[in-house]
Amino acid sequence: MPREEGGGPAPPGGGQPAVEAARHLSALVPPLRFAVRDGFAALPRLSAFEELLRGAVARARAAGAPDSAALRGLAAATEGFDQLAGPEKRRALARIAGDLSALIPVPGELRELAARGRVEARAGVSISARPLSPALSPHRGERRGI
Repeated sequence: MPREEGGGPAPPGGGQPAVEAARHLSALVPPLRFAVRDGFAALPRLSAFEELLRGAVARARAAGAPDSAALRGLAAATEGFDQLAGPEKRRALARIAGDLSALIPVPGELRELAARGRVEARAGVSISARPLSPALSPHRGERRGI
């Protein structure tokens, strides 16, 4: 069993604020993966994400996550996310993935989306209208005729 410096057992979860904060934020990865797979096909079925996002940010902060632009970006995304229309939700998810990837490692299928979200946030413009790579495309694996 891990021990703290004083010799007693470490608190559950290892007791390291960064590890605990990352664990709370990693709860956002499965719903993000669900929403973006197959070109956002499952996005309409993503429900209560705003509440999950709000809770993950609050728990990460309570665990000692340092204040950062990425964490503030995640917190800002909690306002009204569930009421956004499809295109706005896709742009919001890109920004969320970008902010999340600045705080924790994200899986491969979210990296392109995260990169777009970071670029969009820096530029202050929407680049999410561009088609996603074949990995995130709803037509993945289909051949297209001429």
